[in-house]
This record gives sequence, structure tokens and C-alpha cells, in this order.
Amino acid sequence: PPAQRSLRGAWAAYSAAELLEHDEALAAYSEVRATVRAGGLDPWGLAVASLGQEARRHWWRGEVGPAVALYAAQAAHGSPSGVASLLWVARELASEPSAIGAWIDDPLVVKLMIAYAWTHPSDMIGQGTTPEALITALEAGGPGTIEAADRMAALAYDQGHYELAERISARAGTPLATWIQAKLALRRGDLEAAATAYAEAAEAFPTGDVWSRERRRSVAGEVWCRVDREQGLLMLARGDYVQALRVLYAATHDADAPARSLEGWEDAAHVAERILTVDELVAFVDAEVPRAQRARARALRALLARRLLRIGRTSDALRYLDDPKLLADAEAYHDAMERTRRGHPVDRARAWLQAARLARAGLYLLGTEGAPDFVVLDGAYERGEPTLPGDFAAEGESKRLAASRPAHDVRFHYRELAADHAVAAAELLPPSSQAFGVALCEASRFVRDRDPERAEALYLRYLREGPLYEGSGDFGAECPPPDWAGAREQIDAVRWGALRVWLPRIFVLILIPLLVGWARLRR
Repeated sequence: PPAQRSLRGAWAAYSAAELLEHDEALAAYSEVRATVRAGGLDPWGLAVASLGQEARRHWWRGEVGPAVALYAAQAAHGSPSGVASLLWVARELASEPSAIGAWIDDPLVVKLMIAYAWTHPSDMIGQGTTPEALITALEAGGPGTIEAADRMAALAYDQGHYELAERISARAGTPLATWIQAKLALRRGDLEAAATAYAEAAEAFPTGDVWSRERRRSVAGEVWCRVDREQGLLMLARGDYVQALRVLYAATHDADAPARSLEGWEDAAHVAERILTVDELVAFVDAEVPRAQRARARALRALLARRLLRIGRTSDALRYLDDPKLLADAEAYHDAMERTRRGHPVDRARAWLQAARLARAGLYLLGTEGAPDFVVLDGAYERGEPTLPGDFAAEGESKRLAASRPAHDVRFHYRELAADHAVAAAELLPPSSQAFGVALCEASRFVRDRDPERAEALYLRYLREGPLYEGSGDFGAECPPPDWAGAREQIDAVRWGALRVWLPRIFVLILIPLLVGWARLRR
């Protein structure tokens, strides 16, 4: 009855549609949606469900286009059933490539099949249809395939069918097609054509267009950023290193999150840490990366600070650290390194050992963002160093990579650096002093887990040169506090002993010329 229609109307129409034959059922399903649009209650979601039920009636009669359109509408309303139905339809169509003529003229079905081939290539192969066969059939299809030509070209490129991708991408004037043409130009070695195509694609890509295999995650602007990142790599190939960093840094998703979760950060970090010189990176950061709270800026500034600390420019590094704890550690390291340059040998040795202990725990103080330390991964695990074919990299890139390599190109290289500092402390101390042996003990302790050969060499040096001290049986495992006072006494005793020997000689050497001169004056 009309009085109850707002409460029961959608339910009644849906129930009737389930019992009716095709044409009458289609009309009843449409009535469900009309009732809800007119204000009828629909607590069961029957309006959205009717889209899928109506689509199923079309599918039974072989009407592929209307079925896909209705399932797509159902999916667009957030229905998991609509998504599952689209996947089921795509699988059915892929299993019968001979029936492609029934839907080749429908642009929406073509888009569905291209999306299916992109996201489920192994499923297609298992059903006896390869993505290449589907693309070839679509290429020869009707006007509906033109609209999906750029997706077809992307799929062909992804599957390694480059001639097919070249031919299809020429049919579409979209940013995605231009991107594919840029990648194909790179394969041909035509860097100028690739640069032109990348610039055109980056300018034209809508930032909201997402075309990715990562179906469970949608990041606005992902494709646009990927185009820019590839453009940055092309600039590396052309030797335009600073501009490459500018593009790669701009293409990093700047969320307030750890650097490891920033899309594209590792590309920018590699160029900043390994390709640019330190002075080029300083100029870039000073001009374009001011102190900020966003993760991208903090990560790049910290990377620069670590580079400066590693090469000894400790005072310059301090102004790029925005984290208070890191800044405090860096200030302590800077102070220790400054004290190694002046003063009594024992004071300098103490400063070297303090710097060594700071360096030993210095993943975030001295570690590399990428290989070999992987600060970007919090040092938890490692990946291979990025490499490019020799004919792609610019001539100067290999030289820059070699020049920026850490002094110790090994995992956790800052531990080796800490051992260097401890050895520098030992060099300033008398070999007969307890502090000399302890300094070598500390150096061995820093590297024994990762470099047992160096740890053994340090122990053998101690045996040859150093004294027996209490606790030396645990050399390299436990090191007692250094006896700085004893070392100072030994150095001062040696100094005063030398002075007592040389003072009379110096007095005689000075007195004889004076006496000779006085005698001549008297004469």
C-alpha cells in the first residue's frame, strides 16, 4: 500500500524482481533504485545489491557490456560483491579469447580486461591466454580499444613486448603513453628524445591518476612521482647531478613519517650521498631545504650532517641536525675531535678515545643512509648497492661514486672508524703504559664481531708492544678504565729526562760561540 511504500517499497520490488523473468525483472530492479532515490528506506542495501542482480541477468543472456557497466556501478558504491563480480567476469572472458568479438567495441569492458591483464598476468597464463595475445586482439579491435591504448601500451611494456608497446603508444596522446615512449627511448639509447618525453609526461600527468599493481593501497600522485623519479635518473645519465637531486627530492612523498616509509626517498638519498660532492650538497640544502619539521627535509639535512661528520667537518655539520639528541651527540663528537688537535698527548689520547666511543654507537651519527650501513632501514638489514649499466651511467658518475665511498666500505663502517680513533689514541701513549694497552683493547672490542682479523692483529700488536695489566686476559671483550695519570707521568718523566740530558749540551753550544766572540772583541 502507498502508506507503507517508503518502509517496504524497496523490499517488495527486490523480492518481486527475484521471481520475475528477464525483462520484467530488469524493470523491477530499476524500481528498487527508483524507490530508494525517492526517499524510501533501504536498511538492507538492496538498491546497491540490485545492480549486481540486474547485471547477472544480463550476463546470463550474453550481454557483456551492460553486465560490466552494472557491476562497475555496484563496485563504485563500495560493494565488495561488485569488485568480486568484475574479477569473475574478467576471468570468464579471458578464458574464452575466441569470444572477444562480443565485447571488443565496449570501452568499459576493454578497460576491465586491460586492468585484469595488468594485475593478474599469471592468472591469464594459467587460463591459456597470455597478456600479449589479449593485447594483440585488442589492437585489432574496434574503436573502444583506442581509449585504452595507453593502458595497453603500459601492459605491453611491462610484459617485455617493446615493439608492441612502441606501436600501441603511438595511437594514444595521453601522459601515460608519453611516459612509455620515454622509457622506450631510453632503451634505444636516445637520451634527448627520452628527456623530451619525460618532461612532457611529467607536466601533463594528473596528480590524482594512480596506475599501480598495489591494489590494496592508493597514493594520490603516485604515477606522477614515478615519472619524475625516472626523469631524475635520466638527468643522472646526462650528468646533470644537482638537477637530478632537485627532481628526485621533489618527487619524494613528504609525509610526516620515518624516511624509510617515504615513497622515492632512497633514490634522492643515493644521489645526495653518493653522487653529489659535499659542497654541492651543502649549497643545495642551504638554498632549497631550510630547517623544517617535515620528514623529507629532516632526512636530507641529517644525511648531509653525517657526510660532514665523516669527513671531519664537524663544526659545519652541527647546523643541519634538527633532532636535539643527535645534535647533543654531534656536539660531543665535535668537541672531542677538536681536543685531539692540541694539548698534552694524554689529553689528546683521551679525546680520541671519547670520539671512538661515540663513533662506535654512531649509526645515526656517522652511518650512511644507503650502503653499507643503511640508516634508512635503521641498520636492521641490508640491500645491494644501486647499480646501472656502464653504457647508461655518465662518465663522471663512477668517479663520484668512488670518491664518496666510506673510508671503510664494510657493513657498519663506523665501528671500523671507532677502532681507527682508538688506535690514534694508542699512538700518542707510551707503549709501556697501561693506557696504551687499554686503547688497543677498546679498538679490538669495537670490531671483534664484524672484523675478527683486525681484532686479532690489534691483539698481536698489544702482545708485541704493550705491558701486562690487570684484566688483560679479557682483551677485546672487557677493557678496564685507562690509567691516564700513569701515562702522563711516563711521558713527563721522559720529557724531563731528555731535558736534563740536553740542557748542558745546549748551554755549551751557546756558551762557546759567546766566548769566541768575546775573545775576538778583546783582541
